[in-house]
Amino acid sequence: MDSYEIERKYLLPPCNPKKLLRSLRIPYTKSDIIQFYTPVGVRYRQKNGRFYKTIKGEGTLVRKESESLISKKEFARAFVEMQGSIVRKKRYLATIDGHVYAFDWFTGELKGLAILEVEFGSVQEAQNFELPPQIARVVLEEVTQQKAFYNSSLALHGLPTISRDLAQILADAQRYAQGRLQAKLELPCEPYEDLLYLLKASIYALLLIVRNNKEAIPKSNDPERLHQLRVAMRKIRSYLTLASKLHPIPASLRKDLA
Repeated sequence: MDSYEIERKYLLPPCNPKKLLRSLRIPYTKSDIIQFYTPVGVRYRQKNGRFYKTIKGEGTLVRKESESLISKKEFARAFVEMQGSIVRKKRYLATIDGHVYAFDWFTGELKGLAILEVEFGSVQEAQNFELPPQIARVVLEEVTQQKAFYNSSLALHGLPTISRDLAQILADAQRYAQGRLQAKLELPCEPYEDLLYLLKASIYALLLIVRNNKEAIPKSNDPERLHQLRVAMRKIRSYLTLASKLHPIPASLRKDLA
């Protein structure tokens, strides 16, 4: 049967929503969901021992949806045509102020990702909606318009990232390393940030710490300055090796890092 799905999606920090619901004393029901997609964009889902086939239309806030109950045999047949990866998640359903909230905690390859979906009966209702303060305070951002956070995209492309501007991240690293002599790093970062950007910021901060210790050595007889300089340089080498796995280092530069 065709219907229309009207929902808004919110990104939560990497934590199990069950703890949030318990802390707020909100009753919920739990389901274990396994789903996958075929090349024609059909979703197959196993939920609470039942099997479903769903065809969704284009869109974000509003999407046409056709769902039917299928047999386990049909589900298994479709599995051989799977495109991308299996999406596994635990869903915690709660009714808050008359709205159905679906807190999804992903496992498997997407472990750590948590998304909240809120369903509505009309577009106007969705547009006028505001999250209650106790939920809004833990939401990172709304991702209704970001297709990278939709299940079909997650199955194809994996965990998405939130990319802050690299210049901003490097500026944060510079403020952190200002005058710092210890090679221990505790850079500020946001959940789901681009790992390569964070590695670049870490290397930049360590280079500043190397400089700080280098400048301090002639002014001090403290052997700790030389020790911290060496620790920072070893960490830089390790981070460069890790970064090369994500973004290969050009052959022309490899000999300089050997």
